[in-house]
This record gives sequence, C-alpha cells and structure tokens, in this order.
Amino acid sequence: MKKATLALALGLLIGSATTAIAATDTVQATIAKFKFVVNGEQQQLKNDPLVRNGVTYLPVRETAELLGAQVDFKDGTITLVKDGETVTETVTQEWISFTQLMNEYNVMIVVGEEISIADTLVFPRPDGREEGIHQVQTSAGTFHIKVDNGRVFVVIDEMRELGII
Repeated sequence: MKKATLALALGLLIGSATTAIAATDTVQATIAKFKFVVNGEQQQLKNDPLVRNGVTYLPVRETAELLGAQVDFKDGTITLVKDGETVTETVTQEWISFTQLMNEYNVMIVVGEEISIADTLVFPRPDGREEGIHQVQTSAGTFHIKVDNGRVFVVIDEMRELGII
C-alpha cells in the first residue's frame, strides 16, 4: 500500500511537472494558498502552488519531502525513496545549445574562466570532461546545464523562468 501511495503521489507530481515543462507558450495560472496537513500537523510550503484550469501544481521536491520521501534528480530522472521503497520517473526537458540561445534569442554569452549568460547568470566554466547534467546555482536562480561532447546546453524553460528569454 505504501508503494502504491508513493507511486500515485509521484505520478501526480510528475504529471504536473511534465505538463509545465512541455508548455512552450505563456501559461496563465493563479498562485494558491493551501493548508497542508501531514500526519495531523500543518505544514508550510516555501514555494506556493499554482492553479490552472482547476488543476493544482505543487513543487515536487518540497511536497515529496513533506511526505517524508527523499528526492533525487539526476540526468532527467526523479527518484523518490520512502520507507525503503523507490519510485523513479523520467522527465523530458527541451535543451538548447549556447549557439542556439545566441542565434535564436539574441542572448549574449561570454565564456572565459566563468560563463556569463545575458550578464545575469554567472557561473564557473564546466570542465569539458564533466559530461552529463549539472545543477548550477547563481544569485539569480538555479538552473541546469548539460555538457555533451564538449558542447554546453541549458533547459529552455528554465531560461524563460529566469527571464533570460
């Protein structure tokens, strides 16, 4: 039963995340304030849920952690572990290369010891040998980069969320 509940929760959360990631246009949603009660105790989310067309979208990591699950996101796969049970789900993301970001969106990218995207996101230059997906934290926000055969890619929706495009 625990595994079924965890799988259902993950499915609902991933369905919400996948819907948000697949969107290519602007989405209108309402920021919602809900009371969350877990094991009889009221809990507070740091990031407010969104409601669009009667569907509530919750932050995956926060919600899962409130339910007592450990969360890991690596290489496009979300893994939840609770009470020894593991559930995984792959999330599809649209990646865009630095070249495309510059050519298609006129975003200025400066590469030196650090990389600067639109004078907003500044982070250490990844070593070309560090293939794979990496989470980057800057003062402007958190996003992901993917290094593939020496080329660097970013998630297009994250660039939108951070106001880069």
